[in-house]
Amino acid sequence: MQGKRWVHSDGARAVLVAAALFLAFNLNFRAIESRDTAVTSYVALTIAAHGDVDLERHEAVTAAGLVRGYVQTIDGHARSAYPLLPAVFAAPAYRVAISLKLIDRDRPRPAEVEAVGKLVASGLVALACGVLCLVIRRWTPHAPAVVIALGAGLATPLWSSASQALWSHGPAALCLVAGLGGVLLARGSKREMAIAAASGAALALAVACRPLLIAFPLGLAFGLWRDAASRRLVAPYVIGGAIASAGVAAMNLLAIGNALGGQAYVESAAVHQATHNVAGPWSGVWLEGLAGILVSPSRGLLVFAPIAGLAFLSIGRAWRAGPLARYGVVVPTLLFIAGWAQYAVWWGGHSYGPRYAADIAVPLALIVAAGWDAPRRAAGRASRILVVVALVWSIGVQAVGAFCYPAGEWNGRPVDVDRAHARLWDWRDSQIVRTARAGLYQLAKRQTQAAPPR
Repeated sequence: MQGKRWVHSDGARAVLVAAALFLAFNLNFRAIESRDTAVTSYVALTIAAHGDVDLERHEAVTAAGLVRGYVQTIDGHARSAYPLLPAVFAAPAYRVAISLKLIDRDRPRPAEVEAVGKLVASGLVALACGVLCLVIRRWTPHAPAVVIALGAGLATPLWSSASQALWSHGPAALCLVAGLGGVLLARGSKREMAIAAASGAALALAVACRPLLIAFPLGLAFGLWRDAASRRLVAPYVIGGAIASAGVAAMNLLAIGNALGGQAYVESAAVHQATHNVAGPWSGVWLEGLAGILVSPSRGLLVFAPIAGLAFLSIGRAWRAGPLARYGVVVPTLLFIAGWAQYAVWWGGHSYGPRYAADIAVPLALIVAAGWDAPRRAAGRASRILVVVALVWSIGVQAVGAFCYPAGEWNGRPVDVDRAHARLWDWRDSQIVRTARAGLYQLAKRQTQAAPPR
């Protein structure tokens, strides 16, 4: 009987969601790395193998990285220009791989480094969605919680980007859902003070991975203060966040010589001018950026994941769910989108679709969960069909990214999209269509070559 009860428990459903997504993320049997993720993977390997973050021993990274701004030179050493925390998350996995002699600590093969990074990334994203399923149960019955959590994992760039290589999105998603979920579920617990402190620390770590998430810990602190029943949690929440932030700053100072880590360098005007052909990180036109992240044919959120529109329809209900949902989830999500629109490189460089949307996949899912009853009651048959179509389209488009990208080389041909930004608006040459067409052609060609002669 106890076994049956466990199978039908919230915890079991969360484990099954995480396991199913981990399997789905790895069905393509490959990593989809970029120069950005390669740097973080090699930092993780270096931490595990040598206990430092010096990358000059890895020519595969420094040869291209020093030219394009992915790596910076500090005190004669090559150091990452990206947040260090994702590499710290991944270092234990590389240590295990080295111990099992799956990777040569001194002469690693790039394919081995990529494979471990992919397993870590997919595991972190799957775990984040499993935790999300637990948190969503605060607002919805079992079945919708599972559906929303699976949708967050499969119908957003959490699948096509975050789970496919060691981007900082995966660790950020896990820290974000742990931080938001901890506070949302802490009230009434015997350990609510400790949980609040851990939540503050988790959100601080999310910001260390993805700085634009800063609105979430700040908004949640305000929500705790506005909620009379949760006001006592403000102090431990803030203390936990401050301790985690101080720890990350100290790590960055020791490794990079800057409390912000490599972020200060990679977001400099010089790097943006050289890499993305823009004047600086915040030189974008807000309305153009907003239109781009929503409806650009090759980067638009509502093009690549139209199911996200359900979250915007649920905002009213989520707003009325209370101060924690209002100020900890809804307002920060809107502020993130506003900041993303102002960011000069809103398209995310060389990637598949709106990669930065991976950062708000968890909050969007929470908004849908908080407003679940309202759209369900109001929806007629036609509306429900539209929701199903949007979900199927979103999953299909993400699958194209996972199984086909970078086939078609849309980002680089005929002109580098970082140099020719007008290509982001070309409906005649959308990234989805070109990637799918090229990927299917390559698959058919491989099958033809593998077929035995008759």
